[in-house]
Order: sequence, then C-alpha cells, then structure tokens
Amino acid sequence: MIYQLKTLIFFLINKCYQPIIFIIQIRSIIKRYQIKHDVQNAWKEVCSQPY
Repeated sequence: MIYQLKTLIFFLINKCYQPIIFIIQIRSIIKRYQIKHDVQNAWKEVCSQPY
C-alpha cells in the first residue's frame, strides 16, 4: 500500500498541478477513507474539487 500511495501522490501532482493544496487534501482523504476505498476514488475526489 505504501508503494500505491507514492504512485498516487506522483500521479496527482502531475495530474492536478496543485501540490500544496493536494498535500492538505490527501491527508484529510486518507483519514476519511482510512485506505479502505479504491485509490481512484480518492484522486477523483481531489481532482474534481474546484479551487
């Protein structure tokens, strides 16, 4: 799961171009999801939010 999180982080930074906001968002998402849900749902939630 650690490897998947690293991949997710790199993907999201490249995809969203919002690294600082992303770091804040992914922390809350990790807490909320507790890594139970698909990581794709997490990145969709981050990238779909309007900034």
